[in-house]
Amino acid sequence: NDGPCLYNCNASILKPDLHRFPLLSRARIWKTILSPGEILIMPEGTFHQCCNITPCLSYSRFHLDTINLPAFIRSFFDNDAPEIQHDEILWNATYEMIQQVDSITDDAQDALKVRERIPKLGVEKTNVVKSLRNLRHAVRDVARRMALRVAVKGVNSSFLSLPSVSKSSRKATNNGGHNKRTGGGRSQEEQDLHDWNTMVDDVDFSLHEFRFRRLSCQPVFHPKRMKQETLGIDAPLLCKKNTKHLSETNFSRSRQNTVVVAYETDLERAYMLLPNGKHNRKKSLNGSLTFMDALNKPSIVQRGDNIPKPNGKDLLVKVGDIVYTYLIDKEVSVEVLESSPSRHAAYLSFEEYPSIYDAYQPFENLRSPNDGEEFRDPCEVKSGMLVLSREGKEAYRAIVQHTVHETILRVKYLGLKNCNLIRWIPISSVTR
Repeated sequence: NDGPCLYNCNASILKPDLHRFPLLSRARIWKTILSPGEILIMPEGTFHQCCNITPCLSYSRFHLDTINLPAFIRSFFDNDAPEIQHDEILWNATYEMIQQVDSITDDAQDALKVRERIPKLGVEKTNVVKSLRNLRHAVRDVARRMALRVAVKGVNSSFLSLPSVSKSSRKATNNGGHNKRTGGGRSQEEQDLHDWNTMVDDVDFSLHEFRFRRLSCQPVFHPKRMKQETLGIDAPLLCKKNTKHLSETNFSRSRQNTVVVAYETDLERAYMLLPNGKHNRKKSLNGSLTFMDALNKPSIVQRGDNIPKPNGKDLLVKVGDIVYTYLIDKEVSVEVLESSPSRHAAYLSFEEYPSIYDAYQPFENLRSPNDGEEFRDPCEVKSGMLVLSREGKEAYRAIVQHTVHETILRVKYLGLKNCNLIRWIPISSVTR
């Protein structure tokens, strides 16, 4: 993988600048000239550049197979290739395979009725069944991811990488009485999740009938339903309604109806035990908007027009001070460990984690999800983009909610029972 040598594709291959992009000299390059009738096949993730040396008409297509299927699902949720209709490709391919497997089952059932020998599958039909099984796991993973994100992000979340299912050219299924339905008072996210769960049921029903195709009386099909423990999370709370053992008030959702806690962790337990936030403190030390004000605005915003201007009031906060800020909607005290003036930071919402884990990160800790390279220009980091947030040796996928350029403080949160929480916060979020 020579991706790190290409600097997020900012380096020019035609006019290389080895002073700005020195590792470009280590990138391996293959050149070829295609003649009429020739085809070039490139593996998933191959960086490429095309140039027409003569007037021509070229044609390219995306080929989905078992090799690039995991990367295809990842691209689906990252929404990093908007020119590809991931949902339609996956949905229609699965639908075509269901029809072919159903045809194999029908041939076997017809042979049973006239007491004829059931035909052998052959290599081609065997591959069809294998393909449907592979697609079944892919569709199941889509449904699992969507269920998890709805659970921990909320149905009205602005986490942009949640895919939206296109219903224009997607084919409906009709196996086992599971027809695609719309409406019913569901949100868009809930409806999409319902559709993909229905597709999983259709695939399972088709494979169930195929398995028992040699029987004149087949067993009853019972669709599998996702449970909390199958979502891929440990000891989930998933915003349980009864939280009186932690607090007299249910704080599992914020005022924007976004999921705040979802897992049984020390941080979430400590948050639930905190008293109500004091909503009457609207102004921060330097007179700018606090994070509480931002809660009443859309999550994805670019704060370039509202950057607090450096002034003498920044000097009011110094290392060792005890100040107050908000953790979601609850005011807490923090100890200032470090102060870094005029620094770029991004407020991140982490993939498959509720809003209690949303946090600011300096740009130096952000990486491109494509090649893991650091962003060299602050203008590259924009609201709504997918990034990797580096925490020691670990890297977590997150969506940039907004960016700031001001003094940021590294603080230790006080009063959180059995939880040692250290984060970066902008000085504009300090309330007193």
